[in-house]
Parts: sequence; structure tokens; C-alpha cells
Amino acid sequence: AHWGRSSSLVVQLQAVERSRGRDTDALLLLLRQIRSSQVRLPNVVAHWGGMLLTEKRVIRSEEIWSVYEQVLIAALDVGEFELGQICYDALQNRFGSESARLGRLQGMMAEAEKDW
Repeated sequence: AHWGRSSSLVVQLQAVERSRGRDTDALLLLLRQIRSSQVRLPNVVAHWGGMLLTEKRVIRSEEIWSVYEQVLIAALDVGEFELGQICYDALQNRFGSESARLGRLQGMMAEAEKDW
């Protein structure tokens, strides 16, 4: 992966790896740093973000919806379509099927799965 100048990302990833993903706050911080640095690390996001979401951890923040979207896109990038569908379903349950943003994500899913 190309980390660029983001040494704080490396430090945060090491913290997540040390906790084996059990530290929810460290995971959220890592995903937030990846979003804000605009670095594409789909394997990292799909792995750790997928763990965070599929374990149904309690996250008391609206940030969870950004995480679902981030993990969905990463899952598509690495071909984990089942994880992508889990994320999409959660977003659809929260925002409804009429959301323009969900329409865009649904199009990305169809393109990634070559279903268009």
C-alpha cells in the first residue's frame, strides 16, 4: 500500500493490529484517518471495518453511517460482495431506498459485480 506522508495512519494501524481489532475506538480512529487522508486502502478498510460492522458492536455515533459507506466501497474494490451487500442493506434500512446516495452506491455495486 502507498502510505504517502501519513505516518499517523501507520501508527494507528499498528495500534489496531496490536489489539487484534478489539479496540473499537482505535478501529474507528483508523477508519476516520483513512477517510480524511483520502488514501485508498481497500484491503485494510474491508478487513478491519468489516470486522467492526459484522460483529455488531455498539457505536453511539452518526459516524457509523460513514463507516458503512466506506466499508461498502472497500468491499467492492476487493471483491467482497457479500460484505458490500451487508453494508448496503444497513444503509438502506437507515436512509430508505429513495436516497440518491444509495442509488449511486447501488450503481457501484452493480458495476463491481458486472450486473449492468
